[in-house]
Amino acid sequence: MTIAECTVDQRDKIELAIDNMASDPDVIAAVKSIESDTLKTTQDNYGRYMSILSPFAESGRTMLYIMSQAMIRAGGNANGIAWAVKLLVG
Repeated sequence: MTIAECTVDQRDKIELAIDNMASDPDVIAAVKSIESDTLKTTQDNYGRYMSILSPFAESGRTMLYIMSQAMIRAGGNANGIAWAVKLLVG
């Protein structure tokens, strides 16, 4: 099931989860750490984002979607996060 196939109630719950994770101090700190690092070993830091997101990919696509969107809302590089997700889901 994709997010588009979810019911309105399910989408509302997903949005709430994203908002909660985006304001989590640990998520904000992780994103700030990645984005403030001057040494970028991969384009848009997709490698560092992938290392954080990989445990969520193991939990399923919904959890991966929630966490990836939360990291973007917390100030993460959208392109780097998108590439990390693409690599994780294949």
